[in-house]
Amino acid sequence: MNKEAYLNELARYLKLLPPEECAELMGEFKEHFEFARLSGRSEAEIISKLGHPRLIARELLTQSQIEKADKSPTLLNVTRAVKATVSLGLFNLVIVLLPFVASLAVLAGGGLLIVIGALKFTRVYYNLVIRYLKYNLTVIRKDVTSFEE
Repeated sequence: MNKEAYLNELARYLKLLPPEECAELMGEFKEHFEFARLSGRSEAEIISKLGHPRLIARELLTQSQIEKADKSPTLLNVTRAVKATVSLGLFNLVIVLLPFVASLAVLAGGGLLIVIGALKFTRVYYNLVIRYLKYNLTVIRKDVTSFEE
């Protein structure tokens, strides 16, 4: 795979993002290729360090979903962020999805919570889930970085 094929594949995976966000990210990757080339690295070496475009796109899409949920913490946005994070790997199925589902069950089972300030508690809950997702994403990034080294 060469630079052009890599960037085309990455762009194809990032089409789920808003066009301006996709264009900004693609510009950053083009710059990354250019700086690495100027420092004497080959395209193959750069691609090897970056990783597969699908994995990079998944991480970027997950980050975007988490940011969206952080700005507007609704059940739909938080659930989408959890789903995106779980898609990063089997590890997240256990570490993210199970606690999320269990905590939703506690919320749904506690009928008293609905009567007494459910909206406030729900916002706090959403914020906690979003913080946890952000933490999980940083752990994954560190794990990927240590794997590449």
